[in-house]
Amino acid sequence: MSRSAPARGRVSGFGLRLGWKKKIRVPMWNLLVSPTLMQNHPAQAFAVIDGSLCRLGRFGGRVPSFAPLATAVVEFMRRPLCTYVRENPYGLLPGISNLYCLDEASRLRWIAEWPYADDPCATILGERGGSLEVLAVSGAHVRFGTTDGRLLSWAKPVAVAS
Repeated sequence: MSRSAPARGRVSGFGLRLGWKKKIRVPMWNLLVSPTLMQNHPAQAFAVIDGSLCRLGRFGGRVPSFAPLATAVVEFMRRPLCTYVRENPYGLLPGISNLYCLDEASRLRWIAEWPYADDPCATILGERGGSLEVLAVSGAHVRFGTTDGRLLSWAKPVAVAS
């Protein structure tokens, strides 16, 4: 009883037949994804050092990531695909917002469409439902689109009568 051999370079069973006499066995666990590839690697660490946004290296070394547009980076919020950055508003040219977004490669993505030059961004509150929520110096609650930095809403605080 003779068996016909598969053609050269074809898969035979769990092995790969390279020639008439050589057959390489491929273990079944190599066909699956490696367990090390499935592990979640820790996110990169970022810090504000000397007024610029820096990425910290694997052993704690400083890797400059992004120099500020004008003055100094005061606050940032890291997201999976972007980083929201707030700069010190004093020293910026009139009409330029102190809030902007960087992509994952630390390139400028957008500058927020800020309506009032005399009332800059005071703090970044967070991201909710496709919008970035921040607080102005006057206490106004401001929302921006996360994709382009367009102004979605501006709500001034209500004064309480005493």
